[in-house]
Amino acid sequence: MNGYGVEPLLHTIDELVIGAIMKRTSMRVSKESWQGLMKGSDCVRGKCAPLIGYGNTAAGYSAAALHVAALRAARISYRIRRRNDPVYPFELVLKTEQWQRGHDLLELAGIGADLHMESPPAEQREIRMSSSGA
Repeated sequence: MNGYGVEPLLHTIDELVIGAIMKRTSMRVSKESWQGLMKGSDCVRGKCAPLIGYGNTAAGYSAAALHVAALRAARISYRIRRRNDPVYPFELVLKTEQWQRGHDLLELAGIGADLHMESPPAEQREIRMSSSGA
């Protein structure tokens, strides 16, 4: 094949397709769209912890909307709010006692380039360590 194998050709095609997808999904989302998600949030009071950070992109916003719908269906209180992070300027916050349940639920939806899954709150890490016999 003129010195070109199938593997390099497939790799080039993958790069082109992934590049096109990233270009489309990296479009910025209007402030009004995010404000709609924030206004629709539950009034979460008490001890809370961030679960996921979202990029201000079409993919990040779509994932946040999906996560909100899943949390509502599972009757888990949540809040979407701004945070001081240029890469992930929005975050999903849950009560610490519901954090693990929310994490397990949303982990099924997967994580993409426009999302950042947070570490468990300290209380959850301590519970996991003590329950694992460590």
